[in-house]
Amino acid sequence: MRQTHFVVGALLASLTALSSATTVYVMSSGYEPQDTAVAAALTGYGHKVVPGVQYWQFDGTQSLAGIDVVYVQANYNYSSPDMPGSGQSALVSYVSEGGGLVTTEWVYWDIAAYGWFSTLATILPGEPTTSYNRNPSYDLVQASPDPVVNSGLPESFSIPADDIAGCETNLTTRAGATDFYDSVLFGPRVGLCGWDCGTGRVASFSMVCGVNMLTDGFGGRLVSNTLDWASHGAGSFMIPVDTLTVKFGRLSSGSVADLQVIDGVTAEVCKFIVPNQQVAPITVEVGGTSPVTVPVSLVFRTFSRMSASGAFTMTQDLYDFTTSSFSATGSVIIPISSNYVSIAVAGDGDLARFLGPMNAVKARYRVRQVGPAAASLWCNEMDQAVWFVR
Repeated sequence: MRQTHFVVGALLASLTALSSATTVYVMSSGYEPQDTAVAAALTGYGHKVVPGVQYWQFDGTQSLAGIDVVYVQANYNYSSPDMPGSGQSALVSYVSEGGGLVTTEWVYWDIAAYGWFSTLATILPGEPTTSYNRNPSYDLVQASPDPVVNSGLPESFSIPADDIAGCETNLTTRAGATDFYDSVLFGPRVGLCGWDCGTGRVASFSMVCGVNMLTDGFGGRLVSNTLDWASHGAGSFMIPVDTLTVKFGRLSSGSVADLQVIDGVTAEVCKFIVPNQQVAPITVEVGGTSPVTVPVSLVFRTFSRMSASGAFTMTQDLYDFTTSSFSATGSVIIPISSNYVSIAVAGDGDLARFLGPMNAVKARYRVRQVGPAAASLWCNEMDQAVWFVR
């Protein structure tokens, strides 16, 4: 077995506040094809989707335990009754305590036209308005760069619009909010904005986010990225990988620099043919440096796929510096296939044990074949491997 080691010290300077979504509570639109498209798009980007009630049925009795971000749809059902006050208060508390919230239109229009969502409106980053358009496409231009929101997207792109009693609110931001993308067709307006709220995050689309947008490559990616951004709460930092060590297998293409963003450019590690091999044929260790010395949350996340179809599992472990070993509790085993999947493992207990000298962090991912595979020399294509710390 050959051991390969890369170091890119300059990447330590790219620490940026951001986030990553795992489990999404999706409020139903009341229209099955729309809900199916949402679930398919988000699942395709590695999110776990929890189907929810319609916004007007959300009264706060629904459990958000284990939910990283709530996705509020008010498009096909925009003329339904207002969300109960108890539900709005529950969402405000959820966000203030670290949860994520993402809204679609016609939430802002309902606020301006009917006075609905009055409690929820206090934490939204945009200004309510009844001004809207029926433009044939959403032509978006990056307004404020963010490595999570922009991941895998060009600086400008066009998405086919959805007409659900209109296509888009002519949105503006509130003071202190970030304008991530401008919608520029027939006059600039805010396409996507967000801000930190309490210890959580809130983002709002000016669009109705219908089937056309969700099934578009750019549109689906933007929704997924926004959920990622909202999910880890205010003050979260990404820790980029600065070392990549292949313990078993061989690096076929790419380098540590290809693990920073989700862009389709991967670090591919392939197995050797070793008879009766007991260890995982692909075993890779990665390292980084935390900007936080006393973490309250630490998550390691990967986004990858297999080069061949078949039955495989990926195991991810966090390194415990107090025992000088990979942690049995900071570990997760997930099936992986030729479709991209996001896998995350969170540190538990005393998180200080996952920080070494000079705030070093370390993780490992291992791939095993657990059933038939289409190729004997299979590979793992890793598009992103990062930590999130707060």
